[in-house]
Amino acid sequence: MQKYTYKGGETMKMNKKIIALVALVFGVVITGYSVAGTYAKYTSNLGSTKTDYARAAKWALNAPNSLDLFANSYFVGGTKTGSDTIVKSTEKVIAPGTKGQVDIVITGEVETNFNLSIENFTATGSLTSEDYKPIRFSLDNEKWFTIDQLQTQLNTALNTSKVYPAGKYGNNSGEYKVSVTLYWHWVFDSSNLDGDNGTGIEISKDDKDTEAATNTKDINISLILKATQSNQKADPTIIPEE
Repeated sequence: MQKYTYKGGETMKMNKKIIALVALVFGVVITGYSVAGTYAKYTSNLGSTKTDYARAAKWALNAPNSLDLFANSYFVGGTKTGSDTIVKSTEKVIAPGTKGQVDIVITGEVETNFNLSIENFTATGSLTSEDYKPIRFSLDNEKWFTIDQLQTQLNTALNTSKVYPAGKYGNNSGEYKVSVTLYWHWVFDSSNLDGDNGTGIEISKDDKDTEAATNTKDINISLILKATQSNQKADPTIIPEE
């Protein structure tokens, strides 16, 4: 009778080896997991999420809503204020001997540098012509020029080629001041004129003055100032008022 003792014994030996190997692998897995769970780590709480905030730089500049050069009434001396009226109307008028002035003041606050420019300037009306410009203008009440020269003179006075610094603008101490006083007059007596002031244009002539009144000739001046942000260095000569 055959016996499978040998083979059976061999099989039992193989089974014992497999069981031992499985047990060893299982033991390694268990041990590896246990050891991995005990490794040291560096951890730090770095605080809350970092945030930042910004708003648009302030930009708020203002200029007079109107030039307000002319008036309904004029008083002795040709001024727009006084006690004894010499010119009176229900609407704005001008006449030989009248005069006036207006302050053009920039106010407000900006947080960026900027440039000033004259966006639009017009001087129209039938009261002025190529050879007759009776109304003269000035920025210092001493040197007078014709209406044709007004825009150039204003550009110079407003420093339109310069860069203005960020800050507050107005008439108060510590504020930057941008202010121009514009004067005008209609010459009353031609004998007071100093020639044609080098322009070759008659400043005043009685017959043309009379014609202007008879035909109700007029004059219209429009001025729009523009401020534009600049990324250039501000002019160091522009300093706040003390």
